[in-house]
Amino acid sequence: MKRGFLSIILSFCIVISIVLPVSAATGDLTVEDKADVLKELTVLTGGGDGSYNLDKQLERSEAAAFIVRIMGKERHVNANKDTYKITSFPDVPATKWFAPYIGYCYENGIINGYENGYFGPGDYIDEKSFLKLMLGVLGYEINADYTWAEVYDKAYEIGLIDLEIYERKNNTARKYLRGDVVEVLYNSLKLPRKSDNVTVIQNLVNESIITLSKAEELGLIENAVDTEIQAINVLNGNWVMVTLNQSVYNVENEELRIYETEDFTKTLTTEIVSQTSNEIVIKTGNQIPDKSYTLEIYNVTNTRGKVTDILSGTFSGYRDPNLKSDFFRISRVESVNRYTINVYFTHPVNANSQIITNYEIYEGDELFAGGNQRDITVNTMNSSKNGVTIYLRTKAFTKDTEYKLFISGKLTSAYGVNLNEGEGEFITFVGNNNEEEELRVVSVQALSNDTVAVEFNREVDPGFSQKFINYSVIGPNNQVIPVNKAVLTGEGDKKGKIVHLSLSYILDGSKRYTLRFEYITDVHKRSSLEEVEYAFDGAYATGTTIRLSQVWAEDKGTVCVRFNKPVDETSVLNKYNYSIKGVSDAGYSTLPEKVYYEEADGQHIIKLYLPVDKYLANGKKYKLVVSKTVKDKMGDFATKDHEYTFTGSSNDKVKPSIDKATVISKDSIKVEFSREISTEIPNILVSNYTLQYTEGGNVVTKLPLSLIYVDSRTMILKFDELDLYTEYTLKFNELKDYSGLHTRTAAEGGNSVKVNIGS
Repeated sequence: MKRGFLSIILSFCIVISIVLPVSAATGDLTVEDKADVLKELTVLTGGGDGSYNLDKQLERSEAAAFIVRIMGKERHVNANKDTYKITSFPDVPATKWFAPYIGYCYENGIINGYENGYFGPGDYIDEKSFLKLMLGVLGYEINADYTWAEVYDKAYEIGLIDLEIYERKNNTARKYLRGDVVEVLYNSLKLPRKSDNVTVIQNLVNESIITLSKAEELGLIENAVDTEIQAINVLNGNWVMVTLNQSVYNVENEELRIYETEDFTKTLTTEIVSQTSNEIVIKTGNQIPDKSYTLEIYNVTNTRGKVTDILSGTFSGYRDPNLKSDFFRISRVESVNRYTINVYFTHPVNANSQIITNYEIYEGDELFAGGNQRDITVNTMNSSKNGVTIYLRTKAFTKDTEYKLFISGKLTSAYGVNLNEGEGEFITFVGNNNEEEELRVVSVQALSNDTVAVEFNREVDPGFSQKFINYSVIGPNNQVIPVNKAVLTGEGDKKGKIVHLSLSYILDGSKRYTLRFEYITDVHKRSSLEEVEYAFDGAYATGTTIRLSQVWAEDKGTVCVRFNKPVDETSVLNKYNYSIKGVSDAGYSTLPEKVYYEEADGQHIIKLYLPVDKYLANGKKYKLVVSKTVKDKMGDFATKDHEYTFTGSSNDKVKPSIDKATVISKDSIKVEFSREISTEIPNILVSNYTLQYTEGGNVVTKLPLSLIYVDSRTMILKFDELDLYTEYTLKFNELKDYSGLHTRTAAEGGNSVKVNIGS
């Protein structure tokens, strides 16, 4: 697991280190004291008389020996001296003491000879040349990290030389002495190598040139501390970055383990994708948002050689700022103003979500608001089926202050599932100081000669806004035009903010009118309009009456119809308002057997189910005629019948089946059907569905305890319990589509589907 000394010339991992230049006097040590330290490290040896010959000029052969020793490679060179002592230099005899040192340095590209092929072992080396060699020891490459002209600059920048030496760099007449070398070698001991951030002295410890305790005794290494996890940052649902308090050697994949804190048997797969000296980036299996995980790293060796048996830390599974999940979770919180937050869930919610005791807001560890009607009100949102709005009644949020919203696990979704499997959930948000807008009118616009659209800046109360007596139109000469109908509408972010008014008299496009509001309140009854007037023009754009916008064949037995605006449900569900005639086949003519209407996500779609003996032919042309008596939501209709030509489909999958089945809680499976199904027997019988799985080699079958018919394409099956680690197959005996014309039985096949585990 430990790494050897990396190549001096080639560096593949870049670690940025900032080291301040060493001062002229390092502590109180003299050059002789530093020489004594280098002797302890076997970097420097004394002469025959015990002196270090500090006043002697440095020879090229001595420089090679110093480089080998400071790298911790002398033992290696001596063990292989028979190989290294043979060189191509005529003036380096194999019998000389310096031959192996020169041979090693030459083979590793550290020192070169002269152009004439000689080495010159007895020649004196100058200061600049030796500094270049020491920069190489520290992993800096000439012409990559610095140039020949920048040798002194780089040496001073990293702390290899002090200011005094740097300032005399242009004194080329000065002799380079062994005492000068001692200063440079000593300075290098605490410097990190560029390639791996390991200091020179730590490398000597790693190479067993000196013990860690001896290096600590000499003051070259601080007392070794235990390796600890400083931070675990969750980057996304599959990436985690671990930061340690010090540099360590590379960790291997088998030395990692991540498991659910509450159940150590449930682990995440792990793979190390990158690591530097003190940071490890780990790719994990899919994390469960907010689930507590424990991370363990075994046998961690820091770069000082100290081993820590186990490092441990916890983190929470990644939560997307806009969480999407098949389970019932909080998706996100939107801070609206000083008094309001919008909370979005991963499931649709209903009136159950308005129970105030399920909500608490904390500032720090203190309860800020919630749990009672004095503090907050909670209302479902018109603009989102997955959201609620929480209003503060007596307090206000503070800008940039972090709050924590807790929602009880008693809260149930429209699927009958408890929030976070009944455990409840926290989510943080930051308050803002935006003032709450008072309810106001954004615009009033004539849609036709007897219809007016009113847009508000906020959602309005459905009760007050749809009472026509709360409006009146005043025309020229103060003539009052009564309003006979008010319909709350709007789509997307304008849902619940637009009211269409139907007038008793016709507007004059050349005149100006005034709309008077008697009493309208916002949906949360926090602000209102009372006896307020708003002027508008009687002119309106043409082409706003109800019309067909699209017709297409979904399959051989189903035709889809889309109108340009919300429609009156009673009139569109009347099958006698539709007829289909053949264009390619003049003999074809039929009425739908049944009509289905759906208004969702701003779309207004009608489905016409055709008789089984009147299926469409692929590629042939047909004309749909819709009676002009089909009305829009305001009760208006066109002046003539609607017509639209479309093409038949090749899709013959007219019988219902299960498209997808997903485990969405520990006791619920969400079932999505291929087409609309009816609320009739057998569809709504729990005995119509079975869940199969294998346990101990035996096939086990269980029935649902109950079911929830959510809509024509969605059903929730409730069981006693489900295991997220078991493979299930869901089967049905019989399914009948919405029209009642098409039934799929088990005998026909296609009545089973593998159950997915929600993400």
